[in-house]
Amino acid sequence: MERWGNHPATYALEPINEPWDYSDVPALKEWYRSLEQIVHEINPEVIFVFYPSTFAMEWEDTFGDDVKNVALDTHFYTAWNGRSNNIETYCDAYATYFDSVKDSKYDLWVGEWSLATDTCAFWLGGFNEGSYH
Repeated sequence: MERWGNHPATYALEPINEPWDYSDVPALKEWYRSLEQIVHEINPEVIFVFYPSTFAMEWEDTFGDDVKNVALDTHFYTAWNGRSNNIETYCDAYATYFDSVKDSKYDLWVGEWSLATDTCAFWLGGFNEGSYH
């Protein structure tokens, strides 16, 4: 941040992509809070993006009431919802998920626009966990 935080091309910063589902949530929240403070001390206009390791609405308390330039990143994959030959099944799954986070106080960013419709990619189930067939 000290070197590039005020560069015109610096728009947002997400310090970690998809933290482990079994992360120590209180420690992760504290880490996010400290990083958000560092980022915004250097440039308050940079959007601080964070990815929750558990259900998004459980993170509403992470940054208190000051959520200016804080965004929640979400990646919704269909691979763990079963297979379907009907596109409406996938559309309905997305609609249900987005409905569950629509009341978040954070701006919602949807990242990683991959459908991930199957689980055959190596390590897709987690580091050294293999894939689910």
